[in-house]
Amino acid sequence: MAGPALVLLPSLFQEAGYLPVSIVLIITAILSGIDGWMLTEALRRIPGNHDLSLHAEYTSLLEHYLPKTAHKCCLMVYLLSLMSLLMSNIIQSAQVTDLAIRDMFGCSYGLELYGYHHESETTHVMRLICGEIKHNITPFEDNSIVLSSGFILLGLICMMFSNKNLNDNIILQWIANIGLCVLVSIWLYVFSKQKTFDSHRIPFATWRFDHVLGVVLFNFAFIGKFIFVYCYHYNLTNVLIISYYYYFFFFFLN
Repeated sequence: MAGPALVLLPSLFQEAGYLPVSIVLIITAILSGIDGWMLTEALRRIPGNHDLSLHAEYTSLLEHYLPKTAHKCCLMVYLLSLMSLLMSNIIQSAQVTDLAIRDMFGCSYGLELYGYHHESETTHVMRLICGEIKHNITPFEDNSIVLSSGFILLGLICMMFSNKNLNDNIILQWIANIGLCVLVSIWLYVFSKQKTFDSHRIPFATWRFDHVLGVVLFNFAFIGKFIFVYCYHYNLTNVLIISYYYYFFFFFLN
């Protein structure tokens, strides 16, 4: 669960309550697990890959199961989806990295490509700055375009592992997941001890849950993996029609 709408979950709990959001999250997590199992099953059905010994990925499924035109269309949509997801994750990660650098060293350096300052009514281009703002989501001014040190550091980390396949970085993924669990545990403990924490701000359940399904599903990468499993047995056109019917059903339901 790492979609761009992840930051909307706190307000979603306040609007809809504990019960509706928790139920939708649990059901969606179960469906996501089933979706992943079906993806694995579809990979197994590729000839010669029953033991998953071939280097087959999601794009391999598109090429194997779909006609040439449908393969290109689905591949384009898939890449656009990944780009939108990665851009939001990179922006959020760079912001957090800059905040961490600011807290450790007092400020976060960056190259200001363009900036306009209302107080002095001046415009600056291509200058080195050190952001130390603490009341914003970034250490820099809102009206500035900055190539920050956090963004550069994040780019270097990504470049270190970009020349390897995803399964080659499985150790890094385990480290990231374990670190996430540790951070969440620490955050929950610290958050519960805050004097400003008031459980009465979040209702148990309300009738204002019209945005729950859309926000939760926007955080999950449902890409119709079940299509490839049933394409093995049934007509491709019928399977696609049924799958898109369910997609539009959930869209209008929200």
